[in-house]
Amino acid sequence: MSMICGGWHGRGWRVTAVALALAVVVISNMSCTKPPRYSDESFYEDVAWGIMTGLVDIYNQNIAGTPTGPVDIVASGPFGGTVHITGATTYDQNNGIQTVHLQYDMSNCRVSSTSSSSNLNVDLTLNGVISENGSWSAGYVSLAYDSPGLRLDGSSERGSRQRDVNDMTSFKANRTSSGTSAELFGFKVSW
Repeated sequence: MSMICGGWHGRGWRVTAVALALAVVVISNMSCTKPPRYSDESFYEDVAWGIMTGLVDIYNQNIAGTPTGPVDIVASGPFGGTVHITGATTYDQNNGIQTVHLQYDMSNCRVSSTSSSSNLNVDLTLNGVISENGSWSAGYVSLAYDSPGLRLDGSSERGSRQRDVNDMTSFKANRTSSGTSAELFGFKVSW
């Protein structure tokens, strides 16, 4: 008789333990809401957009409106750090074409961009060199950007989704009148 009671008693503990474990799993999944997933493609598109917007800010703050010719300046980044800009710019007055061959050597250069229409905020610190080559006029844009090794530290937040980036990547981008495409961390994105 004691053997039968011991058997039921041991089985009862196992059933109780399994029931408790199952209850913990069910309750923990019910009580925690997981934030929406920030897909890799959306995240890297947003990071590339932040880099490109930051480069436009750097150009507009330091090169736009200055005389054409050789460039060799050290400037502050939009939100800190430094950027050493070298190369040359030209302007063909007859055709209204601006041409650039520039290198942006960034050291802890912080860029931050917000798009209220997309509920997007990208805040990055850039280390490395990005080259910019191409031209534009009132009727077209054709610019290529390239970096064999760009260090990115920061984050991107779109609505309630947020992700950090802290890594090095090669970076390529092309800007045309119809949009921008980029490649970073093995992802090809466009907007």
